[in-house]
Amino acid sequence: MVQKHKKKLLGSVYKNAVELVLIGGLTGLFVGIVVTLYTLLTHEGEVFSRGVYAYVRENPAFIPLLFLALILGAFLLGVASKVTSAIRGVGIPQAEGATRGVIKFRWWKDATAMFAASLLSVFMGLSIGSEGPSVFIGASLGDGVASLTKRN
Repeated sequence: MVQKHKKKLLGSVYKNAVELVLIGGLTGLFVGIVVTLYTLLTHEGEVFSRGVYAYVRENPAFIPLLFLALILGAFLLGVASKVTSAIRGVGIPQAEGATRGVIKFRWWKDATAMFAASLLSVFMGLSIGSEGPSVFIGASLGDGVASLTKRN
């Protein structure tokens, strides 16, 4: 009887381990694709921003247009941070808080807002590191995979 119980318990452990590896792989693939896309777009945004600022430096008549674009961008970033307050800040503390269960992600909304707001910041020429937003996006997408697969 004890031997049968041990086999059943061992089978359950293996099943849980296989599920964990598969879900971890799915999460890693999903997050890896999105964060790689984010990194590539961030690089392109930096190149674009440098080009715009170089062009405006050579053609000062476009300074008012640049200021209008920056004001519009600042307005959009303000609206985004009001609508999704989780995107305020670096992103790493929010991810750590979610891991500890202190913060609950609204994963789709938070990941999308951080992705868009960070890219807009880069396109505006603001200096932001990609590490914090990448960690935040990854953590919120990981939370999304957990929600979709009904795991915690």
